[in-house]
Amino acid sequence: MMKRLLSVLVLVICFVNGHTQVLNPYPISGTISAPENHDFIQLTNNKRIDLAPLYDPDFAYSLDDFGSYSNVESLAGNDSIATKNAVSYWPVCRVNPVEIVDSIDLNGDGVKELFVYRQSECYVSSSKQGPYGEGNQQQTYGAYEVWDVKRKRQLFQIKNIRKSQVAITTNVIQNFGYRFEVTIDQKGRFNISGLTDGSDYEPGTYAYNAVKGVYVKE
Repeated sequence: MMKRLLSVLVLVICFVNGHTQVLNPYPISGTISAPENHDFIQLTNNKRIDLAPLYDPDFAYSLDDFGSYSNVESLAGNDSIATKNAVSYWPVCRVNPVEIVDSIDLNGDGVKELFVYRQSECYVSSSKQGPYGEGNQQQTYGAYEVWDVKRKRQLFQIKNIRKSQVAITTNVIQNFGYRFEVTIDQKGRFNISGLTDGSDYEPGTYAYNAVKGVYVKE
């Protein structure tokens, strides 16, 4: 009994009502915070860019779908995992402070584009969880993005982290998903390295094409 209680405690993640902080070098400097648990980029006191949540409702594992924990091994390379409609999930996500990585005028319009990194930690409970929390999950998401703040338009996104830990039994936790490294140079080029299996990205360098207005792989 004590072993089961300890296993359940390991799976419990405390999510409090967090806040989003935005380190904003444009057009003012400083730290801006708000009691909202989602991402946004504050441009001025009354203007901001709201960002879509990183949480993906399809990135979940249903015990009914695969039958036993041994089948989770095959999920390690899947970016998006469809689940049965009969299973419902209730996520609680903690949004980390949005990090401004750099600001570069890519398109030559006199206004610097913002390079941001953001990450979310989610605890996902299942409608078909076991008596000790089997089937519940902990998910981590991370993404680099480039935003044209003049037009409030996203120019590029790399989702470099999509990881999940699933409670298969009270003493078995299985991992699946992916994580790879991303670096950005002074010209705003992205370099992806490491294993990208299961994602939609290939290792290499991605640069902004001013003519097409998009990032392309070199």
